[in-house]
Amino acid sequence: MNLLDIPDMSVDFNSVTSCSCGLENADELLNYFLPYLEDWNNQRYTTHEFAKKYANKGISLWTANDVKKSENGIQAIQIFLDGEVKGYLFFHCKLSPAGTLQ
Repeated sequence: MNLLDIPDMSVDFNSVTSCSCGLENADELLNYFLPYLEDWNNQRYTTHEFAKKYANKGISLWTANDVKKSENGIQAIQIFLDGEVKGYLFFHCKLSPAGTLQ
Protein backbone atom coordinates (compact mmCIF):
# COMPACT_ATOMS: atom_id res chain seq x y z
CA MET A 1 0.00 0.00 0.00
CA ASN A 2 1.30 3.45 -0.85
CA LEU A 3 2.30 5.31 2.33
CA LEU A 4 0.39 8.36 1.10
CA ASP A 5 -2.80 6.29 1.52
CA ILE A 6 -2.26 5.68 5.26
CA PRO A 7 -1.73 8.09 8.18
CA ASP A 8 1.48 10.13 8.05
CA MET A 9 4.47 8.83 10.04
CA SER A 10 7.81 10.09 11.29
CA VAL A 11 11.09 8.18 11.08
CA ASP A 12 13.14 7.98 14.27
CA PHE A 13 16.52 8.94 12.83
CA ASN A 14 17.98 8.83 16.36
CA SER A 15 17.53 5.07 16.22
CA VAL A 16 19.28 2.57 13.97
CA THR A 17 18.35 2.81 10.28
CA SER A 18 19.60 0.85 7.29
CA CYS A 19 18.85 0.10 3.66
CA SER A 20 18.94 -3.25 1.91
CA CYS A 21 18.44 -4.50 -1.59
CA GLY A 22 18.75 -7.95 -3.15
CA LEU A 23 18.57 -6.93 -6.80
CA GLU A 24 21.45 -7.26 -9.27
CA ASN A 25 21.79 -3.46 -9.42
CA ALA A 26 21.70 -3.08 -5.61
CA ASP A 27 24.86 -0.95 -5.42
CA GLU A 28 23.53 1.42 -8.08
CA LEU A 29 20.15 1.70 -6.33
CA LEU A 30 21.64 2.26 -2.88
CA ASN A 31 24.15 4.84 -4.17
CA TYR A 32 21.42 6.65 -6.09
CA PHE A 33 19.10 6.77 -3.07
CA LEU A 34 21.74 7.82 -0.49
CA PRO A 35 21.54 11.61 -1.14
CA TYR A 36 17.75 11.47 -0.80
CA LEU A 37 18.06 9.52 2.45
CA GLU A 38 20.59 12.05 3.77
CA ASP A 39 18.17 14.88 2.95
CA TRP A 40 15.35 12.98 4.68
CA ASN A 41 17.53 12.58 7.77
CA ASN A 42 18.71 16.21 7.78
CA GLN A 43 15.26 17.71 7.19
CA ARG A 44 13.32 15.14 9.25
CA TYR A 45 10.49 14.95 6.72
CA THR A 46 7.48 12.84 7.57
CA THR A 47 6.78 9.95 5.21
CA HIS A 48 4.14 12.04 3.39
CA GLU A 49 6.42 15.08 3.09
CA PHE A 50 9.27 12.98 1.70
CA ALA A 51 7.04 11.06 -0.72
CA LYS A 52 5.46 14.26 -2.07
CA LYS A 53 8.79 16.11 -2.33
CA TYR A 54 10.45 13.39 -4.41
CA ALA A 55 7.49 11.98 -6.37
CA ASN A 56 8.71 13.91 -9.42
CA LYS A 57 12.02 11.99 -9.17
CA GLY A 58 10.18 8.68 -9.48
CA ILE A 59 10.52 7.82 -5.77
CA SER A 60 7.53 6.30 -3.98
CA LEU A 61 7.15 4.79 -0.51
CA TRP A 62 5.18 1.59 0.11
CA THR A 63 4.42 -0.71 2.99
CA ALA A 64 6.55 -3.84 3.18
CA ASN A 65 4.06 -6.17 4.83
CA ASP A 66 6.09 -9.29 4.06
CA VAL A 67 9.02 -7.96 6.14
CA LYS A 68 8.29 -8.59 9.81
CA LYS A 69 8.80 -5.90 12.44
CA SER A 70 11.82 -6.74 14.62
CA GLU A 71 11.69 -7.20 18.38
CA ASN A 72 13.24 -3.74 18.87
CA GLY A 73 10.60 -2.05 16.68
CA ILE A 74 12.49 -1.79 13.40
CA GLN A 75 10.24 -2.20 10.37
CA ALA A 76 10.71 -1.79 6.65
CA ILE A 77 9.45 0.67 4.07
CA GLN A 78 9.70 -0.47 0.47
CA ILE A 79 11.06 2.34 -1.72
CA PHE A 80 10.39 2.11 -5.42
CA LEU A 81 12.66 4.01 -7.78
CA ASP A 82 11.25 4.65 -11.24
CA GLY A 83 13.34 7.61 -12.43
CA GLU A 84 16.95 7.66 -13.64
CA VAL A 85 17.53 4.37 -11.82
CA LYS A 86 14.85 1.68 -11.66
CA GLY A 87 14.25 -0.89 -8.95
CA TYR A 88 13.39 -1.03 -5.28
CA LEU A 89 15.06 -1.21 -1.90
CA PHE A 90 14.03 -1.53 1.71
CA PHE A 91 14.55 1.20 4.30
CA HIS A 92 14.61 -0.30 7.82
CA CYS A 93 13.66 2.14 10.57
CA LYS A 94 11.44 2.87 13.55
CA LEU A 95 8.24 4.70 12.69
CA SER A 96 5.80 6.60 14.85
CA PRO A 97 2.64 8.59 14.07
CA ALA A 98 3.58 12.03 12.72
CA GLY A 99 3.61 14.70 15.39
CA THR A 100 4.53 12.44 18.31
CA LEU A 101 7.72 13.02 20.22
CA GLN A 102 10.70 10.84 19.38
